[in-house]
Amino acid sequence: MNSNRLDDIRSQLETELECSAAEVGRLKAELAAAQKDHKAITDAVNALGRKPSSAPKKPSVKKVDMKKAIREQLRDQPSPCPVDELDAALRDHFTRKGCSLTGFALRLKEVLADDEIEQTEAGIALAAMPVGNG
Repeated sequence: MNSNRLDDIRSQLETELECSAAEVGRLKAELAAAQKDHKAITDAVNALGRKPSSAPKKPSVKKVDMKKAIREQLRDQPSPCPVDELDAALRDHFTRKGCSLTGFALRLKEVLADDEIEQTEAGIALAAMPVGNG
């Protein structure tokens, strides 16, 4: 009879184990749903809590401004300025003016292709302007 009694206890425990496993599965699914809801609510709260940027958008560098800045940089140069030095000086100049450097490289490339600018192996210089074309 001991064997039957042990089998009954084992059977009862296995039934409880199955019920417990089903409950664990249900609770895990409920937890996953609650975590998903919690994340969505947290994201919504964070989105509503963000303050719009009070700082105005920085102006980008315009071609005319780049041309003027290059002229100023090169005007007093007795010899051509290396491209990397000119680039660094211009970046510093526009950063100090509060400009965004987005599009900076493109503006620089456009202006360096201009007839007013002379590019040599030694660097960048202002092209000699013909007399009478002030």
